[in-house]
Amino acid sequence: MHNGGARICPIGNFIMSTEHLWYLKEQYGSKSGLTNEVLNPKDKQADELAERLFSSNNNELNLIYLNLAIVQHAIEHNDDSFYGDAMYHFFAGLLFESWKSRTMEHLKRIQFAWAATIFFAMTRHYLISNQCQRNSQKYGISWQSNDDFIYLGTILILLIHQFPNHYAGIPLCFWLISTAFLEHIFGYARRIIEDFTVLDFLMMNEKIIKTISTKMKENLIRPNNNDGYNIHLSTAKDRLPETLSDFLNIYDIDSNMIKVCKVKT
Repeated sequence: MHNGGARICPIGNFIMSTEHLWYLKEQYGSKSGLTNEVLNPKDKQADELAERLFSSNNNELNLIYLNLAIVQHAIEHNDDSFYGDAMYHFFAGLLFESWKSRTMEHLKRIQFAWAATIFFAMTRHYLISNQCQRNSQKYGISWQSNDDFIYLGTILILLIHQFPNHYAGIPLCFWLISTAFLEHIFGYARRIIEDFTVLDFLMMNEKIIKTISTKMKENLIRPNNNDGYNIHLSTAKDRLPETLSDFLNIYDIDSNMIKVCKVKT
């Protein structure tokens, strides 16, 4: 989930390109709602640099400008090719925001994630069903990436349903669920053997897991780098919004998923 810049998504043999976004910025300047800081790719390992184009913390006016720029381009040049990019970026943005927001209530997360899941599932189905009219190489993304997006959406909903059954009273912090733990594992492995083999890793894996688990139970605070990980689980309830501890029952989850399905666009 930690991707740089405007969330350019590496997806199989394809990429969700920001080429059109760059064009809009150059064509309409500040009225595009885009900046170099947002569009320039950055170190994918630096969480604090992973600016998100569709973040709720982002200026809503910028997103309005972006939509207006897309419409203006379509009218001026009789070119509707940007709408597809806008749709893919928008629904990917909903999905990323449902995982990364630190304040969003879980009901809204479910709505965002389920809307994105429906979009990626139905778009894939449409392209497969209409191969003569629509080239999936041009209009679609790789099936692996499509599945990844769908899994991200459904897993988020399942987590909201199951988490309180196992961690009663604990807030669910989605932005902490990432590749960070895996990166720590490989980091500790390199401390033991700098250039380790698969066999080496398997032999020291148990020790590494125990070491990291102990450290994380003691304190989940990382150095202040504005990446959102500076949270101590023992004080999380006092420092986080109450909405993160407010879970829905299965009936509320189902009814809201049905509402999303019935929304007409």
